[in-house]
Amino acid sequence: MKTTEEQVTDLIQLAEDNKLEGEFFNLDIDAYFKGPGFSRSDLTTILNQSLAHLVYKKEHPQQSTKAMLFGTAFHDMITGDEYFLSRNFCKDEIPEIETPKFGRTKAEIEKKEKWLEGTYQPWQRETLEPWIDSISTKRGWDKSEWANLIGMLAATKSHEVLQNLMEDCEIETSYFWRDPGSDLLLKARPDLVNKRKRVLLDFKTTMDASFVQFQRSIANFQYHVQGAFYLDGVNRVLDGDFDQFILVAVEKNPPYEIALYSLDAASLEVGRETYKRAIKKLKSNEHGYPRDIQAINLPAWAFHLED
Repeated sequence: MKTTEEQVTDLIQLAEDNKLEGEFFNLDIDAYFKGPGFSRSDLTTILNQSLAHLVYKKEHPQQSTKAMLFGTAFHDMITGDEYFLSRNFCKDEIPEIETPKFGRTKAEIEKKEKWLEGTYQPWQRETLEPWIDSISTKRGWDKSEWANLIGMLAATKSHEVLQNLMEDCEIETSYFWRDPGSDLLLKARPDLVNKRKRVLLDFKTTMDASFVQFQRSIANFQYHVQGAFYLDGVNRVLDGDFDQFILVAVEKNPPYEIALYSLDAASLEVGRETYKRAIKKLKSNEHGYPRDIQAINLPAWAFHLED
């Protein structure tokens, strides 16, 4: 398999040849992010702030928070046990060897030296050092965090409706397409695509998956924009009729409850209008904030602040 850098080079070449469109099944996630094309998060950054902010973020990637890394680890789990274990490990699983107690006499010191040479050092070379090498590029989780990840995965496997939706799904396929109105190169990477049921699934880890609280999360994190963007992109690439974007909200702590939410047509249309505004702003070549003086009016709630 090609390295991330090689995959990025291939993507850039395809984009320069105007051929970067379609499904990519084995694209490394880092290559997807580093490759050409604007993602939904890119467009929301442009809309909420400016192109200058997006350029800065690309050139100065911010360190992921613990919560972001936890969400990534859970997504690794959904991708598959082998993939998850290739990227994560439990810190409590460090190999151990029982160390005898030695006295301070000359005979005991000699016994300790023989044990170090004949037992510990071979174990260190054959067991400990290979284990350290194997985790050098992995994320480490403590016992409680690991237990939460395992608990969340078990909850998804026991959820009959979710398991039915996940049957025959393609996992983290990358999609590239040209926006028909602007010819802008766009990209998306849904968690799961069920072509038979014409459904896109996206997992979200959360502290509270209840209806009212997650409704707020949808608005705060603009998941409706993501839903419209993903559906439009997949339909564009596949010439399909996908119409359902289902958010799988998985709680990060016991009892690891799961709630499924399907964005309705009205919410998706608002999301579509939002990302289209971002494209329009991007095409206007406004790099930063407007340079002229802007009149600003305060919302009504601002005049009713408590003393």
